[in-house]
Amino acid sequence: MTDPVEPDLEPETPKKPRKAKAQPAAGEAAPDKVEKLADEALEAGRPLTESETGRKVVDAAETVFDKAEELASKAMDSDAGRKVKQAVQDLADKAMETETGRKVADTAEDLGRQAMGSEAGQTAQKVWNTPLGRNVGVGVAAGAVIGSIVPIVGTFFGALAGGGIGYLRTLAKKSKSD
Repeated sequence: MTDPVEPDLEPETPKKPRKAKAQPAAGEAAPDKVEKLADEALEAGRPLTESETGRKVVDAAETVFDKAEELASKAMDSDAGRKVKQAVQDLADKAMETETGRKVADTAEDLGRQAMGSEAGQTAQKVWNTPLGRNVGVGVAAGAVIGSIVPIVGTFFGALAGGGIGYLRTLAKKSKSD
């Protein structure tokens, strides 16, 4: 015969009271969940800007981002950039002349519409509409392209670095506006 199991005699730890949710002022819209998360992410990074080294890193990231925008703009406005844009447009026009090209375009349009109509698509649009989402998204895309070109870096690590630079750029802009 086995001994009966004794109940746990430890006193139960009382649960901490939850913070009351702040209610928006009259006439003020409640902050969107995505906006709230973006603000929390920026607030979590704020300590980076409080040290001299952190400020230098954040300022360097902003400089890199600004320089990349400038170089991309110059590249697109150059003769080579205009030729590439024209070549892409010519290929797209030629593809649309075929039945297969039109079917592919229609399917892509339908899929895009479905994706943006979905909950995930709506959330992605909300994220993109925040400064943090835009800067990180642009950084990820640029980093992936650069990482694809630079043999040792690779697309994944380029995207990761670009997203980090986009985050730091948003911190720089946020700390300057505060």
